[in-house]
Amino acid sequence: MKGSAAELLRQVATLASNGKINGMFRLDDEKKGAVETLILYMAKEFAGRGLTANTIAPGAIETGFLGGAVRDTPAYNEAFAAMTALGRVGDPDDIGPAIASLLGPDNRWITAQHIEVSGAEIFDDANT
Repeated sequence: MKGSAAELLRQVATLASNGKINGMFRLDDEKKGAVETLILYMAKEFAGRGLTANTIAPGAIETGFLGGAVRDTPAYNEAFAAMTALGRVGDPDDIGPAIASLLGPDNRWITAQHIEVSGAEIFDDANT
């Protein structure tokens, strides 16, 4: 239903996963900051309904995102893998369990959080 909390959540999930809402814009760093701020307000707004709101930052994942660049271009894959503590890029199966865990009742106290699920994608030549 358009305008409902469910529709808003669907659009935010779409925004977080592919950087677009209805194909309207790309998600740049400043917009990621805006989503992180938005999630704080969503958590407050939805708490009365027993809902939590969090963001997942998956890092470089072997998917079709950006035309499959990380998955299909060995040079990109190797470059991103070198930036992670785990020494590899992510696989969609690395992200799904984290999301499923957040949706479970054991994590009902986790809300308004930006959660890195990126294999510690923090390393590069300039910072190591």
